[in-house]
This record gives sequence, C-alpha cells and structure tokens, in this order.
Amino acid sequence: VKGTAMAKQRFGKHIITTSVEHAAVRNPTEQLKELGFDVTYLPVDKEGRIIWSFYASNQGNPVELATKVLIDLYSQLPKDVYIARSVSTGYGEVLFQSAFGVDSGEVETITHFRAADFFVPGVEFLLDIGGQDMKCLRMKDGAIVSIQLNEACSSGCGSFLDNFARTMGMDIKEFSNIALLAKRPVDLGSRCTVFMNSRVKQAQKEGSSVADISAGLSYSVIKNALFKVIKLRKASDIGSKVVVQGGTFNNNAVLRAFEKIAGVEVFRPDVAGLMGAYGSALIAYDQWRDLIAPKPGESEDVVHEVHSNIATLKDLESFKVELELKRCGKCQNNCLLTINTFKTQKEERKFVTGNRCEKGAEIGENVLSASDRRQSLEKDEKMPNLFDWKYKRLFHYVPRKIEDAPMGEVGIPRVLNLYENYPLWFTFFNELGFRVRLSPRSSKNIYEKGLETIPSESVCYPGKISHGHVASLIESGVKFIFYPCAPYELQEDAGAGNHYNCPIVTSYPEVLRNNVDELRQDNSILYMNPFLTIYDKERLGERLCEELLPKFPKLTKEQIYDAVEKAWNEQESFREEVRQKGEESLEEIIRKGGSGVVLAGRPYHLDPEINHGIPEMINGLGLAVFTEDSVAHLGKI
Repeated sequence: VKGTAMAKQRFGKHIITTSVEHAAVRNPTEQLKELGFDVTYLPVDKEGRIIWSFYASNQGNPVELATKVLIDLYSQLPKDVYIARSVSTGYGEVLFQSAFGVDSGEVETITHFRAADFFVPGVEFLLDIGGQDMKCLRMKDGAIVSIQLNEACSSGCGSFLDNFARTMGMDIKEFSNIALLAKRPVDLGSRCTVFMNSRVKQAQKEGSSVADISAGLSYSVIKNALFKVIKLRKASDIGSKVVVQGGTFNNNAVLRAFEKIAGVEVFRPDVAGLMGAYGSALIAYDQWRDLIAPKPGESEDVVHEVHSNIATLKDLESFKVELELKRCGKCQNNCLLTINTFKTQKEERKFVTGNRCEKGAEIGENVLSASDRRQSLEKDEKMPNLFDWKYKRLFHYVPRKIEDAPMGEVGIPRVLNLYENYPLWFTFFNELGFRVRLSPRSSKNIYEKGLETIPSESVCYPGKISHGHVASLIESGVKFIFYPCAPYELQEDAGAGNHYNCPIVTSYPEVLRNNVDELRQDNSILYMNPFLTIYDKERLGERLCEELLPKFPKLTKEQIYDAVEKAWNEQESFREEVRQKGEESLEEIIRKGGSGVVLAGRPYHLDPEINHGIPEMINGLGLAVFTEDSVAHLGKI
C-alpha cells in the first residue's frame, strides 16, 4: 500500500479506504498520513462489506444470464448459509421478480441514493455519468428533492472518451493518466460530445498535445454535465457532500476535473459501477432487519427467522422459460402481448409485456380466444369517447346524388377550420343545389399526394396535409373547390378578448392557391378562397352574394340568404348537440363511478391522423374522453 501510494503520488495524495480494513492496510495508511497524504476512511461496518459481486452485459437475454449467475452464487455459498432477503432494481426489476421470485423491487434512483448515503451520510449531490447517459440526484435532509435523467446533451459522454482514446492508439486508462500531466488543457467548450469532434480536430491542427486535449475533454465532459445538463448557475450550488459514480468517473482525469470545477472534495466509491446493486443489497438488509424484529406484543428477545423467496439451486436446475405471443382482447386496443412463462418443478409464474393497461397485465393466466374476444368486446361497457362521436357526427351528412344537383359539384377539403364549420358549408351548398364532395379521411397516403407542393418545412402538419386533401379533390375530377379564408370564428363567450384564428388557419387557402400548380394553371378548375366573416350572419350573406353570383348567375340573392339562414341554424344545432352529448357523457361516468379526460385543442385535432389515436388510447384505459367544446359551457370564465 505504502509503496504504491509513493509511486503514484504525482497523480494526487488523497487515499480513500474503508474503516473495516485489515491492520495490514490500516497501519500503512496511518504512516502515509504522517507523510502528508490525506486519508479518508469510509464509514462501512461489517454488514456493509461486499462478499460477492458480478458485472456483465446481459447480451439481450437477462433471464438466461441471471440464471447462470445465481447458480454460480449458490455454488460459492457455504452449506449453512442461505439468502434471507432479495431486492431487484433497474430495467429487469419486475422481470426478475416474476422469473426468480425476488422478494421486492426498488426504483433505481432510490437504490443509488441508498448506496451513496451509506458511504457519505447526508450526501447532498449524486452524479452518475455512464457511457451513454447521465443521471443527477439532489438530496436535502435525507430525501431526494430533484432528479434529472438522460438529457439529450448527455449523449455519449463516456463512450466518446473511450472512442477518442482508441483513435490515438491508447487505452482509456493511459489516455486519462496523461491528462493529469497536462500543462495547458485545451478549452473545448461545453457542447455535447456530438459536436465536440470538430473542436478537437481544430486543436490538433493548432499543435496541442495529446495530454492537453485529453485534459480538455475531461473538463468539457464535466462542464457539459454541470452547466448544460444539470443547468447549474454556479458550481458551488452542488453542496459540500458529493458522490460521483459510473464508468466515466473511473477516469481519474474526469474525477480531477470535477473536483477543480466544483471546488469540493468528491467521494468516488471503489464500487462505483455496482452502486445500484449495492443499494439494493442495503435495502434488502433493512427489510430483513424489520422482518426479524419482534412483532407488537412479543418479547424483545424474539427473533424471527426469515428466508428469501428467491429461486433455490434446486429450482434453477429445473428452470424453464416459455414464450407466447397473443392478443389481449380486453378492449378495442387489442394489444399484442408477450407472455413469458417461468416454470420450475414446484411452481409456474407469468410475466406479461406489451400491454397498455392493467387489463393486459392480469391476462397472463387466461388469454382469450378470437371468439371469446369478440364476446368480451360486446359485453365490455365502454366509456364515452367524444372525439370519435364528434368526428362521426361532423361528417355524417349525406350529399345529393349528382342527378339531383342542378348546380353541379363542389369540393370541400377535410382540413383545419373545416373541422369546426363543415355543418355550415355542407348545408349552405346543399340548399343551393350543389352536390358536396368531401375529401377522404386523412392518412399518410393523402399527405404524400401533396408533398411536392408544400412551400415550407416549418409549417405545421395540419397545414401540410391540406395540400394532399386538395390534390385528392382534383384527382377525383372536382371542378369547383371552395375553401374560404376565415380570420375570425364565432365569439362563443362575450367576455373573450378575441376570437381570431391562427395565421396558418386564416391564410392557408391562399397558400394552396399559390403553390398547387393545378389551381394556377388549369383554367377548368374554379378555386374559391374568399375572406369571410363567419361570425356575422348578415355580413356573411352579403359576402357570399358578392363572391358567388358572378360565378353562378343562376343563383339569386334570396336563395343565398335563405341558404345562409339554414346553414347558420344547422351549425348552431351541431354545437348544441355536442354540448348535450357532453352533459350526457358526464352523467354516464358519474353513474358508472368512472373518470374522464378533457383533451383541449384545436378543431382539427379531431382528425385521427393528427391526434395519433391518443383519444382511443386514453379510452382504452377505461377513461371517458371529452372534447373541450362538449363541456366548456358548464364552467365559468
């Protein structure tokens, strides 16, 4: 110990060890203190010592690897030793509980905190930097008050250092050691590692040494972590009791860079890569202590014997895994479930993944057949979905037959504010004797039809898909397309500050006119996009007369005004039906003892292509889904 410390003192004179080491370690460290070394004895008692550990990649099959590891562990245990308690954590937490009967599971952040607090009681700041991710925990008075995980800027911190070391023909240990001898560390900034390559290449062109670049990279990783990911205003905000861990902190240069930037003494446990497992072991120990303690009313001398439910060596010898894919059938989502069945001689456990709700998790024992699934769906009392209801109600109008349409055919694109005003425009043109042709339901195919005419990548998807709807109407042979510009909608609340549409909704009919070639070049297509005052019935009638009479001389003012009146009434009737359906649905969920969610958005969020099936997903969880206009009238502003 003494010889190693003296030989390596150029890297630093701070030694961290445990308080339970053998005298062969304790005596030399005491002597080193007299020679000017700082020695920290971590407060570990005999129960805290690690007697066995294993660390490896699961190679995509964690259950198979864990089986081998458990068998190896049992082979090393003395005959009179047994496992009293077990805890799992991390991505395999629930999987291992199901597969091996692990007694309990714990969230990974809690296990890391438990381990850090064991080494440094009262720890205030815990930073874990791995090869590809990063997590930061802040604690106060023994409780976690803030957690930050896997920000985009944390991408590749540790792996970048490893890869760069290899490009220099060094291993990471050698690369980090030369950084400690750097005289002028290069300032590479604090950008994420994805953009750091160019800065490194520039430093190489300027003649910087490998040592200076290595040191600069170490500083950059820490600056990125502290000021870009964690977003500290100043380094001193991290507190005085700091623990660091993760593979990246095995790099002494990164550790030293952290200490210099933060200005505090940092504890890096020698089990930094096992802190999650170590914290789980400590939690298992805490649980065991509680379980063996006397129960209320028992003598203080009573000690209960506790054995873990984890699979024994005999269980593992007969352990088998069966995999099955089946549809759930408990609701309309009909999720594809992956059912893992873990079998031993004495029992059988199931673990289900792929489910979006608890119904799927409960189905492991009795997956439904196709016929049973249909019966289940028929019997299932579904909660209201007003997105689905409103979409069907909005577009349920039946157009005239072409032979019954003396004015010909008018095409209306199923886009943007037409999701609000389609009842008005269908009724208006239907009353005038037009056959109304609505563009098809939105889809990726519809979107792709208009791709070549989209003038800007920055416009929203609802705007972009409008090009496809107009293209679809043109393909269908429609020669008259009506898509008005509406700067303002109906003012539904007298106290509202405004009732105008967003610029895209207001002006997009004009964008289509200027960018869809057929509308500009094909004189046989009449495309009308007048600016209209939809919120004022009288003015709306005047404007429609101004626009339509020159194009359709067979029409009269009286016909247009009469059609506007009927269209206005139909639009109001539609709004009233939506409000009534909202009230009925509220009464239904109260009667059923259920709950609901209001998805507030713009009218075109009714489009399944735009809302991505979110209403159905929520509805599949057993919740009612309301549109904002179905319940807004029930509240007070």
